[in-house]
Amino acid sequence: MKLEPEKILDRAEERLRKLPQASAEETLNLLRGFLRMESHRLRMLHRYGLSGREVAGTRSRVVDALITHVYQLAQERYSGKRLFPDMESSAAVVAVGGYGRGELCPHSDIDLLILYDRRSEEFGRHLAQELIYLLWDINLKVGHSFRTTEQCIEMSRADSSAENALIDARYLVGGRRVFDYLKTRLQRYWAENPRKFVERKQQELAERYGKLGETVFLLEPDTKESPGGLRDFHLLLWLARGAWHLEQAADLVKAGVLTQGDWDRATRGYDWILRVRNELHYVTDRRADQLTFALQPEVARGLKFVPQKHQLASEVFMRQYFLHAENVHQAMRQVVAAAHLEKGRRRRQVLLEFPDGPHLIRTGSELR
Repeated sequence: MKLEPEKILDRAEERLRKLPQASAEETLNLLRGFLRMESHRLRMLHRYGLSGREVAGTRSRVVDALITHVYQLAQERYSGKRLFPDMESSAAVVAVGGYGRGELCPHSDIDLLILYDRRSEEFGRHLAQELIYLLWDINLKVGHSFRTTEQCIEMSRADSSAENALIDARYLVGGRRVFDYLKTRLQRYWAENPRKFVERKQQELAERYGKLGETVFLLEPDTKESPGGLRDFHLLLWLARGAWHLEQAADLVKAGVLTQGDWDRATRGYDWILRVRNELHYVTDRRADQLTFALQPEVARGLKFVPQKHQLASEVFMRQYFLHAENVHQAMRQVVAAAHLEKGRRRRQVLLEFPDGPHLIRTGSELR
């Protein structure tokens, strides 16, 4: 049996089209049934061997479709009352964090930003209430914030976690104008002082490793936060965006920061560890990130590892985990070094060749 993510999305769209004709109770039942069905399909995709990114990406797009249709319900309701005639351009629903990257593991939180301008605060609040309450009612784990662009910038200055979530911000539905303005302001903020951006990421890394240690070879690694885990790869992505202003982290290869082999090994490792995290969520039926001794045999079995000569299946699995984690970790350290996160390194310049001509990128202690 072959399952294709695009067919799941087509079926999702077809089922959600029934929402405008449904009563409030029917809407809730339809959405709950929709989520149960699609969650089951995604689990089957995982069991049939789809990669970590494919499964997490498909769940993200299914949730995209759901949120878009729920937003349209709210829009039609308020349009009918003619309360907010300019609402389409005044507020937007934005995916942030892991959801913004388009990666949702089975039990990951769905992080949303309701973005509005000052003139549309009333509609924005109605939208937030309508959307978030309905998502909660269908048992989705939703984290949300309600902010203007200027408030987002201020939060980025004060809180690195908020800044990281906004690096991955992705437009979902609503006023594209307010979202584009947010992206412009964020890019301007990061461009003002790339060195400070790099220093903030350095501090985050030091704090994380201070809690968890600096070695990849932990007996019970956390697939997200431990060295070599998913967060190391996220740091690589954030530095590409904030220090070099690259839209695609793969362009770190063009910048001479990573070799193609480094990048390929890191992305394969990230994809593999993301699949492990998906399995952890399915095995525990909750959000779980740590590969404890108790869970390692179960995860190894779920991912179809088998014993080898003088090694248990869980030992074979963990050896593979450490190999991929080391590749992710080494790529991150190379990017960190290129951004001059360690003392005593000198500035260097990298010439990037793009279709519109060469771009000079400055990196290091003299970034301004």
